[in-house]
Amino acid sequence: MKKRIKKIFNNKFVKFFVIPTLLLGTWACLTLLYTIVYDKSFLVLSYNHEQVDFKQVTYEPLQKGEKIGGEFEARENNLGILTLRFEQVLRMPYKDEDELVFRIKEKGDKQWHYEGKYMSGLIFDVPFLPFGFPVIHESQGKRYTFELESLRGNSKNGVVLSERAPNLVSKYQVSKEELSSDRKALIFFTFKKLFASLQTIDVIFSSFIYLMPFILYMVYLSPLKKVLLLQLIRLRNIFISYITILLLIALFSDILFLQINNDLLYIIFIVVWTITIKLQRQNAGLTFAVSIILLLLTPFFYSLDNVSMALKANSWAYVYLVGGTLQLFYESIGTKKSKK
Repeated sequence: MKKRIKKIFNNKFVKFFVIPTLLLGTWACLTLLYTIVYDKSFLVLSYNHEQVDFKQVTYEPLQKGEKIGGEFEARENNLGILTLRFEQVLRMPYKDEDELVFRIKEKGDKQWHYEGKYMSGLIFDVPFLPFGFPVIHESQGKRYTFELESLRGNSKNGVVLSERAPNLVSKYQVSKEELSSDRKALIFFTFKKLFASLQTIDVIFSSFIYLMPFILYMVYLSPLKKVLLLQLIRLRNIFISYITILLLIALFSDILFLQINNDLLYIIFIVVWTITIKLQRQNAGLTFAVSIILLLLTPFFYSLDNVSMALKANSWAYVYLVGGTLQLFYESIGTKKSKK
């Protein structure tokens, strides 16, 4: 059986075409899947807008009577959602929440196309808050004015617009019937969705992680393989230590800056971390030490009123606690086997 498997993988067609194609296909599928999760629907196209599209803007808590507003150009037809990114703040009792009014209209119109009220508590669960309105079918190329007004805002309950890009995104609903009846339109739309989504750091970072197996496999096939393997063996301990440091840098970068919401990345990250720790012949103590540091950082970030960082640190602490527990379990099994 092993000889058959070895023979299949040594086949040039399999080695140089089938495996790279499968890895690329996996990358494309996982990236597309994440864009669907990120947009909440496959049929939605999202486009980021620049900070200059804001005409009225503040990055302080929005006070009663103050407004955030601006204008943007619609990239597609069927404009139906405008999304604003806010900083996550401490959850307020419902009666103390601010009441927000969102409005949108085509530039130059006297009447608003849509006006709706929202409670600020929504931002605790959905910091990238979507404001939906009746779909504007002939929207492509037209300019739209929007504003968000606070009715009861103060220094405690006021919402805070995030400075992290993108903080303004327009979304367009594509007809399911149109795509299902035309295969070419479906393929074109899929590529358009992928390229549009790759404007966002969350999708770029996740897509790069998904592409890593393909990159590593191509390095394995390249003439550099022998040179790299020799260097890897010679500098094994230093190289693995560098990987551990890079993983910790990536971890804290996500907490402080990126704040990516992708559960699959947690799994990939902890698997790579566990393998690296095992190669270094470290025990689960290092993993638990990192989790304790992250747990201690959680109340520190809360004390600074930075809920986003606090929640991220808490999530990573949980991931490392689970990873450390699994390492401990594996180590105990190894100890029992060695005693036998």
